[in-house]
Amino acid sequence: MKSKRKGNDMTDHKQLHETLKQLSTDIRMLIDLSKHETAESWDQMIDTVKKELADESGPGKGRRGKTEDLVYRALISEIYDHLGLLVKNLKASQERLRNLATRDLLTGLYNRNFFNETIVRDIQKARRQHETLSMILIDINNFKNINDTYGHLHGDGVLRECAQLLKLSVRKSDFLCRYGGDEFVIVTPMPDCEANLPLFARIEENLREWNAAYSTFDYTLSLSIGCAVWKEGDNLTEVLNKADREMYRNKKKKNNPTKHGRR
Repeated sequence: MKSKRKGNDMTDHKQLHETLKQLSTDIRMLIDLSKHETAESWDQMIDTVKKELADESGPGKGRRGKTEDLVYRALISEIYDHLGLLVKNLKASQERLRNLATRDLLTGLYNRNFFNETIVRDIQKARRQHETLSMILIDINNFKNINDTYGHLHGDGVLRECAQLLKLSVRKSDFLCRYGGDEFVIVTPMPDCEANLPLFARIEENLREWNAAYSTFDYTLSLSIGCAVWKEGDNLTEVLNKADREMYRNKKKKNNPTKHGRR
């Protein structure tokens, strides 16, 4: 009987060591997955490991010594606690990387790369639903002079302020991004540029409030706006170019922010 008991204990130890060995393999797999998969995949794997470890019907139940059992369980618990921490840290890293890839660091708005990625999906959706999209380009007037007179740090502040007042002006259904330099883009689901007049009015009102709050500057902040509408069958680049041309035409008309292109 003692010989049989000893044999069972040896089998028990072997299986427990195999479990720990498998956990070590899972950790390496998690680290490898971090380069390719989402954190949700790691959560699923950890849940699987935890269920396996919590299985009280596994080999050796009722035969291991209590001290030995506690040691193994503590070790195993520590292992998947570390795995949980790894998932948490990698999720945070993923979010930081996503922000770096999609957000403009200066203004916090979406960047041009994300615009290029998103607009393709928006156009595909609009095409399926036979809808139109308004493309609105916005440029800060005399921004070079502001930079030259007050310095680039002040210019950066103006860019951030413009980003904020545009955020206050758009609706949740609108897409706003920094297009580059001192230019911004807003995409709205409006059928024509006339339907965007309330948006232009909100921008103008927010500009008035900003200029009133910063009246000590010897310049008045103003924006030039150009609008064009994409409809099914249109080329996006041509529509953006049209909005750009309208924006520069309006810039020559003393930069009235409520003026816009028509289509």
